[in-house]
Amino acid sequence: MMSVNLNFLGDIGLFKSYEDNNVEPVSEIHLPKSDFNIANFEFIGYDNTFNKNYFDVQIKYFPSLTFLDKCNLEKFDYLSLANNHIMDFGVEGIERNIHLLQKKNIYYFGFGCNENYNPAEIQKNNIKILLIGCIGKGRWSKGKNDGYGPDELDISKLTNFITTNKSQYSHIIVYPHWGSELVDVPNPTDIKKAHEIIDAGATAVIGTHSHIIQGVENYKNGVIAYGLGSFIYSPKEEFGYIKNKKREYSICFNIELDQESIVDYKVYYYLLDNKNIPRMVISPTKKEINYFNKLNTTIGNKSLYKRGKYISLLVREFYSLLLRFFINPRAAANHYLLYLKDKILL
Repeated sequence: MMSVNLNFLGDIGLFKSYEDNNVEPVSEIHLPKSDFNIANFEFIGYDNTFNKNYFDVQIKYFPSLTFLDKCNLEKFDYLSLANNHIMDFGVEGIERNIHLLQKKNIYYFGFGCNENYNPAEIQKNNIKILLIGCIGKGRWSKGKNDGYGPDELDISKLTNFITTNKSQYSHIIVYPHWGSELVDVPNPTDIKKAHEIIDAGATAVIGTHSHIIQGVENYKNGVIAYGLGSFIYSPKEEFGYIKNKKREYSICFNIELDQESIVDYKVYYYLLDNKNIPRMVISPTKKEINYFNKLNTTIGNKSLYKRGKYISLLVREFYSLLLRFFINPRAAANHYLLYLKDKILL
């Protein structure tokens, strides 16, 4: 039987600390066997000629372009640019990084000036797959950056795009940047959207952004992995970091497809080591097994989601708010008015 095998990883956040500590994490990663590896390019390379696009951009998040060029990014065949940090240094920043990816023969998707979608295609063994990257509206949106930016997760537009194009492909896989940060229960709104995406004709929905792993759901003839967590990441470097062991886990979602359906999928769990390099969890403890299994049973639990969301807002965001006000009170006030509008009133 002819098939194609794909690995989907979560956020690739090559913090400046990797470079400062002379750690190149990509080369040390061991992934399950696959034909293609796909991930989210969370933090682009930085050059000191870049200007911040927003007042609260944290320079320590971003590796230098020189270091990024030396990294074995070629391990990833496709990188999504549909995330909330991609416009942190404006058009110049992302264009320089796109040039670097092209130099390394890495395909990117989920970003461009096309008003519709900027997907990528995978073809192997007469199996044709379309990858769609997308994210909800925000300061990174095309409408706020002269029409240039990540593709938008507009469910009506997205499902129409899938319906229109599905006859041309064996499979369509949607890779959204969504979910509430640090909440391991999927947002009920995202669950509804994921179901609509599968109903429109997609084979799989595989999410990133929450920086914590979430459950996996079989839905009709498709599959939904709600949150893969942060794959390469240094949580302690994050602005407003509060210790949370769960943040150190991530998922490699391996899916095998033939021309018509899902042949199989497997969930591989990873844990960051003391150098913040993700290592596969070969022999999980009983506690880890119980946690991983529990994630699948809490999908759709609205009360648990709300509790996790508001704990995250009250603890993490309040701490971050204090830090931001200390740095720049006026800009911080504007930032949080927009944040509350986007996160609470919806």
